[in-house]
Amino acid sequence: MGKRVGGGEGKSASGFYAPPPRRRQSVRGGTEESVNLKPGVSMFGAIHKYRETEKSHWSKESHEILQRVRDMAFPPGVPQLTQVHVLDLDKAGYIKPHIDSVKFCGCTIAGLSLLSSSVMRLAGEHNPQDWLNLLLERRSLYILRGPARYEFTHEILKDEESFFDGRKIHRERRISVICRNLPVSCDSS
Repeated sequence: MGKRVGGGEGKSASGFYAPPPRRRQSVRGGTEESVNLKPGVSMFGAIHKYRETEKSHWSKESHEILQRVRDMAFPPGVPQLTQVHVLDLDKAGYIKPHIDSVKFCGCTIAGLSLLSSSVMRLAGEHNPQDWLNLLLERRSLYILRGPARYEFTHEILKDEESFFDGRKIHRERRISVICRNLPVSCDSS
């Protein structure tokens, strides 16, 4: 059982990702353009075979696309994190089930899925046998808020586990560009 989410609008994703800086190592919340240069496992063990960075400066075209994402995802007046999280997941990489900490981000997570389609699974935090697979097509936008944000874990399935409606979804390298709001209480609309 699954539900298709999003769909690209034909915009080029080429302006979104630049190779990470060569010298700086990442500590979440570190430097303006911090990056994890050692592909492997994340500090909390949820993400495997990845690189990441946080960016605050974008090309004009990319900034306009990100503004459209922010306008769609966040209610007016909700303070947002200025840095955008860029997660580069290897073809063999995956993200284990987790709920993003409320210490680091607020009630909404909005992500652009780039380069490759993938399958995201939402599962009830207290009832993991209640789950739903979402097809995140290349260049699609997903938004997690309300119960989807707080009551369900989310994960990106391994390539060999990536099926949607009985069809194999071949996953390649995946980049996600993730906007979040500050960790403040929000209306769950």
